[in-house]
Amino acid sequence: MYVEKNDRVWLLYLVSWSFYSNLNIHCLQALNEMIQDNGDPPKKKLYELKLSLLDEIGWDHLTTHEKEWMHVRFPPSLPLF
Repeated sequence: MYVEKNDRVWLLYLVSWSFYSNLNIHCLQALNEMIQDNGDPPKKKLYELKLSLLDEIGWDHLTTHEKEWMHVRFPPSLPLF
C-alpha cells in the first residue's frame, strides 16, 4: 500500500513512532512538516509537542525562541478595540 508522505495520518504515526523510539530529530522534522503543510490554522498542541521535543534534544536556544513565539501565535486574550 502506498501512502502520500504528506498524509496527516502518516505524519501522526511517524511522529508518535519517532518519539517513542527516541528518534527525536526525525520526529521534529515530521512535526515541522505537519505544522507547515497543514491548511488549517496552527494548533497549539503541535507547538507544545515541538517545545517538548526541542527541550528533550537539548536545544535550549530554540526552546527559548519558540516559547517567546507561543505568546505571539496564541495570545492569552485578544486585544480590545
